[in-house]
Amino acid sequence: MRLVVVSSRFPYPLITGDRLRLFHQLRFLSKTWEICLIAISDSPVTLEHREELEKYCNEVHVFSLPKWKSAASLSKNVFKSLPFQVSYFYNKLIHRSIKEIAQSYKADLAYFQLVRTALYAKDIGIPAVIDFMDSFSTIAERDAEFSSGIRRIVFQNEAKKLKQFEREVVNDFVGKTVISENDKLLLGLADLKVISNGVDINYFKPEDDITEFDLCFVGNLGYAPNQRAVQNLVEKILPRIQYRKPNVSLLIAGARPPHKIQNLSSSNISIMGDVDDIRNAYKLSRVFIAPIYTGAGQQNKILEAMAMGLPCVTTHIVNSSIGASPEEIKVAFSNDDFVKHAVDLLYDKNLFIEQRYCGLELARTRFSWASKVNKLSDYLKSCLDKSSSKL
Repeated sequence: MRLVVVSSRFPYPLITGDRLRLFHQLRFLSKTWEICLIAISDSPVTLEHREELEKYCNEVHVFSLPKWKSAASLSKNVFKSLPFQVSYFYNKLIHRSIKEIAQSYKADLAYFQLVRTALYAKDIGIPAVIDFMDSFSTIAERDAEFSSGIRRIVFQNEAKKLKQFEREVVNDFVGKTVISENDKLLLGLADLKVISNGVDINYFKPEDDITEFDLCFVGNLGYAPNQRAVQNLVEKILPRIQYRKPNVSLLIAGARPPHKIQNLSSSNISIMGDVDDIRNAYKLSRVFIAPIYTGAGQQNKILEAMAMGLPCVTTHIVNSSIGASPEEIKVAFSNDDFVKHAVDLLYDKNLFIEQRYCGLELARTRFSWASKVNKLSDYLKSCLDKSSSKL
């Protein structure tokens, strides 16, 4: 079976959640599908990165979409119905090329990642499946709640456009996937198949204790919900933990930290940006803490931390996509809960060991990439069969 995959970013290196999801999907889908990857990229793609994807794809096509061209597309669509998330990544010439590649490759099915790529499915000539992944309209709504002035108006408008666009394009696809039950409810669309993320348990695994930090937060620091989480952690949660544990230390690690995050560095707060191997951040830390109240989707950082043997404290919003029990993840509904759970884990050795064991077992037994992608592969085959039966 031959599969064309269209993505709005080149899925390597693994510095964002969408890249990580698609990379591992390609890695395991390649065992049963012949894959042609078509990636749109607004940043340079190195030969090394291409070679990493060529291990799993028969063909790799990259279409460069310079940021200035995308900005021009945005300006043209300010007063139109297309969401910024879509108009930024859309180009008519690329659309034409994608159709030509799909035809020449003689693909049986096309798989489009994120609502950003939905327009490229028009007239593709073969059955198409879309991975909405997250509820992008909900992300925009939550960004609006935490913004003010013109930014608030922009996000509110974007949320409305995205919600309308999501409803309009859904009928262009024979299959639709989403990352979690929570995002399925938020999207409110019919016939969505939940395909959650996994974690590479052979890569992320416990190592010898060399703890330097009591707490850590790991994530893409260029992402607004993560920035808000870090600021809340540093400004409102950490001082109260520090009152109970005066020498408490915090590590904040991840790609693209803006100046406002870098400036949080202090005697007890360390910033580790653009880490070559993110496992180093986990293995230097004792407890993972993630006060994320905005955004949507599934937080890969939680799965990675559990697989590395770190007890995790996070919000009910984050846990809604994981479904962990209180023994597996400590869930906080307020900053008060974050303080209590963090202090309990740092001082209660038995609680720490129990939480570590239960979280590790959860990652190993329920979140292997192989099982998640096998589920996706079966779903893609069913979509292909459904299309064939209609011919």
